[in-house]
Amino acid sequence: MADLIPAGSASHATPAQRRQRNEWLALALGLLLLTAALAFVIWEDRASTGERERNRLQTQARVIEENLVRQLQAVDSVLIGMRTELNAQQAGNQVIDADKEARRLKSLSDAMPGVRALYVVDRHGLVLMAEQKNLIGRDARERLYFTTVRDHPDDALVYVSPPYLSIRGNYVINLSKSVTGTDGRFAGIATAVLDQSYFEILARSVVYAPDMSVSLSHADGQVFLITPSYARAVGTSQNAAGSPFTRHRESGTAAAVYEETAEDNRQPRMLALRSVTPPMLHLDKPLVITVARPLSGIYAAWREQAMVYAFFWCLLLVTAALALFFHQARRRALAAAETAVQAAQRETAQRLELAMQSGNIGLLDWHLPSGRVILNPLGHALLGRAADAPPLAAPEWEALRHPEDAAEVAAVQAALLRCEFQTADLEYRVRHAAGHHIYIHMRAEVVARDAADRPLRLVGIFRDVSARKQTEAALADALALQRRTGELARVGGWELDLPDGVPVWTDEVYRIYDMDAHDDGHRPLSLTQALDGYAAKDRARLESALQHAIEDGQPWDMELPMTTVLGRRIWVRSRCEVVRHDGRPRRLVGTIQDTTERMTVQLELERANARLAELSLTDGLTGVANRRRFDQAIAGEWPRSVRQQLPVALLMIDIDHFKAFNDALGHQSGDACLRDVAHILARCAWRPGELLARYGGEEFCILLPGSTTQDALVVAQRCLDRLEQARIPHPASPRSPSSPEAAWLTISIGLASMVPRLGSLPDALVERADTALYQAKRKGRARLECASDPGEDDAMATPLDAQPPLD
Repeated sequence: MADLIPAGSASHATPAQRRQRNEWLALALGLLLLTAALAFVIWEDRASTGERERNRLQTQARVIEENLVRQLQAVDSVLIGMRTELNAQQAGNQVIDADKEARRLKSLSDAMPGVRALYVVDRHGLVLMAEQKNLIGRDARERLYFTTVRDHPDDALVYVSPPYLSIRGNYVINLSKSVTGTDGRFAGIATAVLDQSYFEILARSVVYAPDMSVSLSHADGQVFLITPSYARAVGTSQNAAGSPFTRHRESGTAAAVYEETAEDNRQPRMLALRSVTPPMLHLDKPLVITVARPLSGIYAAWREQAMVYAFFWCLLLVTAALALFFHQARRRALAAAETAVQAAQRETAQRLELAMQSGNIGLLDWHLPSGRVILNPLGHALLGRAADAPPLAAPEWEALRHPEDAAEVAAVQAALLRCEFQTADLEYRVRHAAGHHIYIHMRAEVVARDAADRPLRLVGIFRDVSARKQTEAALADALALQRRTGELARVGGWELDLPDGVPVWTDEVYRIYDMDAHDDGHRPLSLTQALDGYAAKDRARLESALQHAIEDGQPWDMELPMTTVLGRRIWVRSRCEVVRHDGRPRRLVGTIQDTTERMTVQLELERANARLAELSLTDGLTGVANRRRFDQAIAGEWPRSVRQQLPVALLMIDIDHFKAFNDALGHQSGDACLRDVAHILARCAWRPGELLARYGGEEFCILLPGSTTQDALVVAQRCLDRLEQARIPHPASPRSPSSPEAAWLTISIGLASMVPRLGSLPDALVERADTALYQAKRKGRARLECASDPGEDDAMATPLDAQPPLD
């Protein structure tokens, strides 16, 4: 309110300000009265809640008392019967039958819920009769329930013992009656043991709230039972100074209600206490029933209701204050708006004129009955006329239209006057005062009609759009040129706007896909359809590239095969660039080019090159690897063996007396012999990485990566055995005719194996194998010689020297 009433005395306030002040004062007074009434209602509700709970707790305590009294009367009757029976037996000097009495007492205790045991104690404190025979003779002289009766015997009283801990581990109370003998002296007691279980059930039966507690105590203050169970409370004394229990006992009243704080939980509670002192029973000390509830639970509903009242009061306060504030604000706004409207009306005409000047817009006002067409100064200027030129007649205005556009404009104008649509929006050409034609964009509307719905006034705005039309024409020519160029190069363009996800394709893309872009029966090509023609692997590559382009702005350029909608297999080059906005991908643009012809030529060339490379590494005569392929293989295996410290073995093989074979049988037979030997040796090396090569002339070699000397010996021996089994005739062999092997072709083998060391070259292995081959030939051919390993001793240098020569 401080901003509504200016500083100073009230006498200087305006009528409007005084009115606002009085409204706020009235609102404050009304809310104050409402607050007082609401507080009174809440307080009365609390008082009635407390009174209702007091009555309820007292009722529950009374219910427990009534049930407890009935139980005590039953026990008293049984004890009197036990005493009478005992007196009769003693008067007649009858012998007590322990078994009979035990059965009788057992049946009596079973008939009374809450009574655990019944027994009789003689004057010496020994159990005389009991429902359990093992209790007979038990000493009870020191028990308080016995000593109290013994010291002050009175046949009319029912003695209530304080709770004590039984041998079973729970608290019990004894109700006892004095027994007087025939001599008039104290003769013992008849007693009943009360168990907690029955009374706990009774107490729980009156509990109507989860936070409610019920307890039963001795008059001396010891707690017999409490529910819900609090182990530390049972057996303890409530007879503390100033406690509700003490105050109740000292008051001498039968029932009382207190609101106190209990020492065990320090929580405010309401307690209803009731002393059990039935007039028909003469209890030496009464039992006290306590029924309690925390005040927090009693007044929980009241507090919730009070909170609801407070909430609605606050809501009413805020709503009333806001309503008055906004009402006053609206009243001030209406006053200010009325003043502003007048100023706005004065500025409207000026703003409209400035807007039309800044937008280079002409204004047309056509009075249809008179046929008078009025233009504003800017409208005259757009048509090349003087700013103060006189209005035009309707025929003069219509005559300015270009002959090619006149019919269309007249049709639109007639439809507008017939109310077929509210606003006409069209572009057409008009004649400029200089003699040429310009394009104008006209928006017109009928703003007045007579009672017969005949048009009276047509108003429109127009502006010169000749520059835009020229730009659109140039753009159309450029697009046509681009389309023709794309058709010649078989290149189509596409664009994907990321926010809406709708792709746009040029006509050439449809032609590449064997589709008709202008066929009404086909829907536009979707992104999914554009990817359907690719194989699964290629499609996954494209989809991954598309995802990276959308998320990270990465372009792509890839050439993949695809199938068109007509089943034609083609090659397509797909390219994409990313257009960013504020640093993030906004649009994808790209091209699709049919590269089938180029790829067909390229693939043919690649196949030819591959075939040529294969021929360059293969021996033309035998079909096995040539010397060049062998050099490449050993050069590749050598560094790997150095890194992994693996052995490499090499077999150098020479056909024995091959020149004599050629001279005797001719070169064609010699070529056939070389092919046969190559075929046999190829079947001797079959592990991955093992390579058979023609080293030169009649020499072959077998490269054995990862093979030790022993591994290579197995392969070498296999070569000797296979060639011997082949039994290729060699009639010109210079070996002794007496030898049975003299007529067959044989080979000599030099073997070497070593673990390459860093800095070593493959030539070392070749040289060692070649040396071993020389030794085999020197020793008579048709045999195997093994070169010593650099790490082996001389004894292992030639492991086959001890064998007899094969020839």
